[in-house]
Amino acid sequence: MKTIKPLTALLGALVIAGTVHAQDAKDKQQEPSREEYQEQVLKQAPNQSDDAVARDPMHIGDLKVGAPAPHKYWRDDYAIKDLQKHNLSKPENEKQHWVKIGTDYVLLNNDTGTIQKIIKAE
Repeated sequence: MKTIKPLTALLGALVIAGTVHAQDAKDKQQEPSREEYQEQVLKQAPNQSDDAVARDPMHIGDLKVGAPAPHKYWRDDYAIKDLQKHNLSKPENEKQHWVKIGTDYVLLNNDTGTIQKIIKAE
């Protein structure tokens, strides 16, 4: 009977590892490449509303200043590289980067993903 417990634990660990791996693969399939993201950023139409929130089509609810952005935007792949092309100011420090969420520009803290500023796209 003692051999059943380690076997059960091993099977449980394998199931959990498989679930995590499947979720990682699913997330990677939904993520655009850096080049695709930069092209999408340039093509999106601006949102001219005056509310200080951003909306991600893949995220439920509004994103507001002080709240964390979805984790995918924390990555360098989503950072806008050509700030001048988008009329964006340089971040105040190297721990921040600009992304486009929905149709709005959002300044994020690199470490916490906290939204520092939202600029409505023009």
